[in-house]
Amino acid sequence: MKINATAFAVALSLSFILGVATNARGADISETTLAAIDINGKRVSTVELVQLSSNGAIGFTRARWQEFGVVLSSDVPGEVVYTLDIGAQVHFNGSTQTYEVSVPAKFLPNQDIGASLGLSTEITKPAKGVMLGYDVAVLQQESQTFGSLGYDIQSDILGGFLLYTAQFNVAPSSRQHSRALTTWSKDFYQRRLQIQAGDVFATNPYSNLVRTVNLAGVSIGTDRQLSGSPFYPVPVVGGVADTRSTAEIIVNDRSASAELKPGPYQFSNLSYTTGLNDLSLVVRDEFGREARVVRSFYVLPNSLKGGLSEWGAQAGLVREGSLGNEYGAFAASAFYARGLTDRWTVSGGIVRSQGETNIQLGNTWNMGVGGALSLSIAKSGSGSAATVAYERRSRAWSVHASQTRVWGDYWQLSDPRGWSSIPMRTTTLGVGGFVGKVSGDLNYTEILYQEERAAREYFTARLRYRISTSDELSLYARYEPASSTKDVMLSWRHRWGTTTSIVIARAAPDLTINGQLNGRGVVAGVPVTWQASNTDIGAGRTTYASGSAQFKTADVTAGASVGALPMGHARASGAVWIGEGGFVPTRRSYGSWAVVRVPGQSNVSLTAAGQRAITNKNGTAVLTNLVGLHRNTAFLDQRTLPDDVLIESGKLGFTAPRRGGALIDFPTRNNTMRQYQIVRHGAPYAVDKLAYKGSDVRVSEGYFVLDNPEANSVVVAVTPDGSCEAELVVDADLYSISDIECK
Repeated sequence: MKINATAFAVALSLSFILGVATNARGADISETTLAAIDINGKRVSTVELVQLSSNGAIGFTRARWQEFGVVLSSDVPGEVVYTLDIGAQVHFNGSTQTYEVSVPAKFLPNQDIGASLGLSTEITKPAKGVMLGYDVAVLQQESQTFGSLGYDIQSDILGGFLLYTAQFNVAPSSRQHSRALTTWSKDFYQRRLQIQAGDVFATNPYSNLVRTVNLAGVSIGTDRQLSGSPFYPVPVVGGVADTRSTAEIIVNDRSASAELKPGPYQFSNLSYTTGLNDLSLVVRDEFGREARVVRSFYVLPNSLKGGLSEWGAQAGLVREGSLGNEYGAFAASAFYARGLTDRWTVSGGIVRSQGETNIQLGNTWNMGVGGALSLSIAKSGSGSAATVAYERRSRAWSVHASQTRVWGDYWQLSDPRGWSSIPMRTTTLGVGGFVGKVSGDLNYTEILYQEERAAREYFTARLRYRISTSDELSLYARYEPASSTKDVMLSWRHRWGTTTSIVIARAAPDLTINGQLNGRGVVAGVPVTWQASNTDIGAGRTTYASGSAQFKTADVTAGASVGALPMGHARASGAVWIGEGGFVPTRRSYGSWAVVRVPGQSNVSLTAAGQRAITNKNGTAVLTNLVGLHRNTAFLDQRTLPDDVLIESGKLGFTAPRRGGALIDFPTRNNTMRQYQIVRHGAPYAVDKLAYKGSDVRVSEGYFVLDNPEANSVVVAVTPDGSCEAELVVDADLYSISDIECK
């Protein structure tokens, strides 16, 4: 048996460790030997120093087991672990000098099915520059013209993300520019934290007894979008496959399947819905044996896993209105929520401003197949409030009920008009169901205000009948007993191909009949949608038509109506990237984006996550509306490259930051490109300066590249000893480095 020197040196380095070891089961070491190692039929080492115990077990260090692909838990003691310690079977094959080890499946690496869809925090290098989005609209009505320009600026700054939004409105008698939001935010992935400065929002997501308020200040808190797994309790679906198997998992009629290797496995990123979920897992091994697991579980977003917590704190000046720069009193708020168990979540919050304090306490109980129950209370000065709610949602039927009550002079930061505008009591009841092709719901709402406002009470009902895949009939009705107001609407929808027709008849109380045609298609490679409608009401008839097109760098919409309500409108939205890669028009980005560079190559087609773009004359393209913090792949269509241009790979993986840009470079090489190194008497020669055909050539670490060298031409090198000439060769391979003698 041949043993290479490196392997033998490694084996000797381990001999001291193993020479003083003892089997974890108390057996003494009897001898050492050199042999090959197979783990579950796979060769993991061609030569290994094997330590034998008197009871026939063999042992390796924990680190070596890990290199073999065996996962040892903390329950397995010792630095040197023997096969008997983990229940592994050992067979020695004398003909091949191999120890064949059968390791139990539970010690093999875990297979996380669907993990590639999860959170990725290995952020690709950000693109330096600014994404400028715009949305311009014009409306012509009653001989008057109105215009509006909305725009936003997005950029990665100081390790975070800056968002600025504003709008400029023009009316016949006025012009106004108003700022909407200016916020800088930064994510801390390891701690699931986000900090923000600028326009932030004071909120308690676990209580409906206080509303969200815009502040000019700072905010810090956990962000569940930075977690790779859901905060709310869901079952861990997995097990251990003893042999090669196939697994199929079905959640609410959505299925996923996978081939399993021997070892532990679990399914990640399953598609759950809010409410009751039905899950079925079927595992079949190669011998035809089948294992089945069926269970139901309830998902409630505000129900935290046991032991997990969320919190947030904000402070700043209260914004007066949603636009402009008017801010009032200083305010501070904070909330904290924790899952005491998978079934019980508690929360608390506080808001403080101008001597007023509002304190909230909340409880949420996830009762599994029984639904969910929540109870919240709040205290503010001489007033208080409470709410109780119950829900149970499933695919077959659902029910919900809630009541919120307010006592005394209840204060909350979001209501500058005072406590009297807050309802004293709000009650809602509802039930829904789905049977065959028919679905519907019935709801009741009662709102009781203080003496200044009359109470409101109304019923709503919805019914939908799917006659076929092409036809659907819907009914909506609303009734207010106090005023005997009725609103009834009946609609019929028919689909054929890419066109849909809708007929709506509504009595509220006057009869209105509306007919619509909607369609989509592709014209000259541009996706387009269109709509035409005709409405008959008491005031007359209005006919309306509109169309929209999705161009490579903008979305454009235009429409007009004639008759009782004549008007015309047009709208265009898009964006411009200004930064690395130059000035690049693109579609407006509502998510993350990627700046892709293919140096010197224009009209190259690129795609990522269903988005497509073409490089400009500088070889740059921008892909917008990508999902941040998830692994994406950019694909380059090599058929769109010139014939004399080569590329090492047509795809590159990347992870864009949340609401930010990633920079991706596809390096290219020409077929005529060659690499050289100056040598003197066969040895690398230090060169201070190099010139080819009178132009300087850049030298990096002794190497230089010429895009289009000519045979029998020379380069002139300036060295510490003077200058010399080297004759070029062009018959070398594109990827090789040619040594040329400088004479």
